[in-house]
Amino acid sequence: MKLKFQLARKAGAWWIYRRKWFVRLFWLNCILWFWPVYLGHGIYKEVIAPQEVSYAQITKLETSAPVPMPEGFENAIEYFGQLYGVNIEMLKNVFNCESKMMYQVGDTDKLYWAYGPAQFQRRTFYEFAEKYKLRNADIDNEIDQALLSVMMIRDGYGEKWTCYRRLILNEKI
Repeated sequence: MKLKFQLARKAGAWWIYRRKWFVRLFWLNCILWFWPVYLGHGIYKEVIAPQEVSYAQITKLETSAPVPMPEGFENAIEYFGQLYGVNIEMLKNVFNCESKMMYQVGDTDKLYWAYGPAQFQRRTFYEFAEKYKLRNADIDNEIDQALLSVMMIRDGYGEKWTCYRRLILNEKI
């Protein structure tokens, strides 16, 4: 009898000392499973419950196929220009003036060379890549250059390019 009481007491103590962890795990499980649906990020679009039907009907959200990334600098300029609402013809004119939209190394007579079809200097490219939180951005990747240049021009940093100042801002350079 004494042994049974001791075992029962130990089992009860085990539960008492660990119940707060069970409660925490329960609420964590609830948050992980139901919070995305509560925020509207779940897989269901809506619950339809007409008055004449006594049960709810759940309809699944349809998704479209992912859009492939463009290949080549000119296609990337068109894609990101349309995505971010930047004038595509203006972008083409600026980068035709800068490098004929080809990978080139420019400004070799100056202290900081310019690389790629968007003619980025290394310090400018990596400074703005960090500002726009572009992870693993590479100055030698023309898609990264297209994305960053479109985002910069959209946000008013077009004066970083000589041809932008010459063509768009009508500066004498």
